[in-house]
Amino acid sequence: MAAKKSSKVPDRAIRVSFYDTDGVRVDNVTKAQAKVVYSGLVEYHDTDKVFYFQDKNGLQRQLNLEEVLELKPQKDLISDTAFSSLLCPTEPQPCGPPKVQFFGGGGVGAMANAVISPISSSVIAFDIVNPGKNYKSPPMAVLDDECGKGSGSSVKARMRPSGKKDAISGDDLLELDNVYVDAPGDGYLNNFDGSLGGNGRVWKEADEGYVKTKAGNYYTVPDDRQPPGLGPGDTWNPPYSTPVDVPDDFQPGDPLIPPTVPGVPGVPGVPGVPGVPGVPGVPGVPGSGVPGKPLTPTPNTPVSPPTYRVIICLDDVVIDDPGFNYKQGDTIKITPDNGSLLEPIINQRGEIVKVNLISKGCGFVDLPEIVVESATGFNAIIKPILNVTRVINEQDLLEVPPGIELISVVDCVGIIPPKKEFDRVPR
Repeated sequence: MAAKKSSKVPDRAIRVSFYDTDGVRVDNVTKAQAKVVYSGLVEYHDTDKVFYFQDKNGLQRQLNLEEVLELKPQKDLISDTAFSSLLCPTEPQPCGPPKVQFFGGGGVGAMANAVISPISSSVIAFDIVNPGKNYKSPPMAVLDDECGKGSGSSVKARMRPSGKKDAISGDDLLELDNVYVDAPGDGYLNNFDGSLGGNGRVWKEADEGYVKTKAGNYYTVPDDRQPPGLGPGDTWNPPYSTPVDVPDDFQPGDPLIPPTVPGVPGVPGVPGVPGVPGVPGVPGVPGSGVPGKPLTPTPNTPVSPPTYRVIICLDDVVIDDPGFNYKQGDTIKITPDNGSLLEPIINQRGEIVKVNLISKGCGFVDLPEIVVESATGFNAIIKPILNVTRVINEQDLLEVPPGIELISVVDCVGIIPPKKEFDRVPR
């Protein structure tokens, strides 16, 4: 009798990378192979986190052997999908801020959160969560907007020496210093808005509901009213409410009452019958109609990533075009300046070759405009590089100068332990 074909992703789909004792990167290492090479790597590296793993969001994380062995294909690659579809999620994805991905450069581990302006919906800065390691050249930085709501951005990685040398060439190895905005684009979300999509398009708007059928198919519902085609085993997802599973004893035409979200009153009905109670601890609304069949909240309710607040300051500028025919005494105007003061350095050919930052202003909530004020010069293009500082606790908040605005950032990457633990080998 032929064996039953499994739809589970095999454990061998988990692959990690590591750097050997010569500093050469080794890819496509299975969990079993990682167990074999681990002891030698720990003696060579400064930490037990010697393996790199790229998760389903395209982010590379540094792990120790125990963490590698705990990786599960269904959880850490793409949930409940066939091996042939590992790189293509088939379920609708939440629409939110764009993720930052880094490709190439010979290194691994760089991670950052994009900061989106609440005013222009454009990308303005990046919070560097992990500088990565062993880069030989700047990697390509790309904004991945799952639902295609934002567009037009172009960003570039800015590197710095890591203090290490390539074992073969002797060249400096690099790590990520910052990411600067070459073109801000527009339309990006600064938080999850309740819509769903994928592959660069929106599938369900925030005010629409949707259903996942027992067979694994999806369809949208235009509002929060009960869709007529529900069947046992389906999951109904009303907008702005908790997803619920249709019970096995459901009959076509049965009215279904989704549970209320905590803090929201029960669901009203047609006057005449006592109201339907809400979630425990939250009273229902008197005056409901025909009693409905209560649904059970699905355990797979997605949770939005945490957010944190940041201060945005001017860190540096990049001269995209030095222009021509500028004269000594020309000045630079930055709008808004937020306390910033810039001074152009002009060569004998009338080009702006450097900009001195006399003071670095803070509290930016959008990209400032930088203009060289001159009666004779033309075409200089100077772009700001903004720096991000997290405001984590109450003490940090007390230290924020009066009048400085903060921006909320969605944490798409996660929390990295204090850098002091990874001074020599970043996580």
